[in-house]
Amino acid sequence: MATGAADPGLSAEELAKVYEMELLYGVSGQGANQEDRCGVIAIMITGLNQQQLRAGCMAQGSTGAPLLLIPPPIVGWNSELATNTIAVLDQEATDKKKTVFCGLGMCATDTRLVNDLALRGFRLCFDPLEPLTTDPSHALPSSEQIAQAVIGLHRQGHGSQLLLSQGTTLKSSLRSFCLLYTSDAADEEDSVDLCGRRIIKKKKKA
Repeated sequence: MATGAADPGLSAEELAKVYEMELLYGVSGQGANQEDRCGVIAIMITGLNQQQLRAGCMAQGSTGAPLLLIPPPIVGWNSELATNTIAVLDQEATDKKKTVFCGLGMCATDTRLVNDLALRGFRLCFDPLEPLTTDPSHALPSSEQIAQAVIGLHRQGHGSQLLLSQGTTLKSSLRSFCLLYTSDAADEEDSVDLCGRRIIKKKKKA
């Protein structure tokens, strides 16, 4: 994963070359067959690192690698941060089908933000699938709320844009927090299997 752990004094163009080398020849630079060759570009979005974001966009354009946009921990995305990020992506003509807004599990109840990203054609990664903090000052959506957000986007025709992940630091949690569509949920939109529990909307008798 090319993450931009480079000299902060580099220009966006110079940093893009670093990303490209890691993607094409590995972190060690020993060749395309090396095990340390990166497969994706991951950029932590803080609102202050537009240089790294622009470099990531450039490297995506030259290599075709997926670009993962990671929001600040716990806080996640907000309208201003997303708007500023999208402005850079548009300026750099980023491939939206290969650009992933990660961490949307932290703002799954912000339907305006999530729907806007979906309508723009970005890939949407809902992670984490469970709240990572019990701090009341950072109330996060519940697993059920995240499930409803995913179902809503699927119903709107955005199913092919959705990705689900518990986050790289909590993969073990997938054993208990795994969101799975059933054929009924996809076709009849009346059920979903959440954390081993079936949620079914009873149909009214005609």
